[in-house]
Amino acid sequence: MPKTLYLLRHGKSSWADPQNADFDRPLTRRGQRAAAWIGTQLAARSWQPALVLASPAARTRQTFDILNTAYTKASRPTVPLMVQYQREIYLASAEELFRRIAALPEDIPSVLLIGHNPGLHDLALSLASGAEETVALLRRGLPTAALAVLMLDAAKWSNVTSGCGHLEALVIPPNRS
Repeated sequence: MPKTLYLLRHGKSSWADPQNADFDRPLTRRGQRAAAWIGTQLAARSWQPALVLASPAARTRQTFDILNTAYTKASRPTVPLMVQYQREIYLASAEELFRRIAALPEDIPSVLLIGHNPGLHDLALSLASGAEETVALLRRGLPTAALAVLMLDAAKWSNVTSGCGHLEALVIPPNRS
């Protein structure tokens, strides 16, 4: 059975407090709104990842918490979203993200990976094929809180390679101001 990979860049984060280390930067109000909107989109489209892998940075944790609250309210899932925070995902390269994916248990059909650019965007570009206009939009960048949905032509996570993904959707929050 093919695997589904959801790639989500964290919501817009704040640089307002110069005392905050990069790891500790929180979401802005815009980032919070976008994370909630993505949660409702997951529910509206009946997308239910079996597992969530995320960077432990403050902005990714906050993105997941807000997304999960909105998702749960909108869909009332029978199985809650399960999250694993992995330090190796923080600012990871595409190569490291490939390693994380390859190590996933084979019985997991779908994964939501919440991380950071440029690694997340590079991973999406490496995997993506599909409708030219959607892939062209992805080539322009993976903005904050954007969700790329890839159907992978791989029965096992360990078989995921460059070009094996079909970009089903690129969901970008509205009102980016």
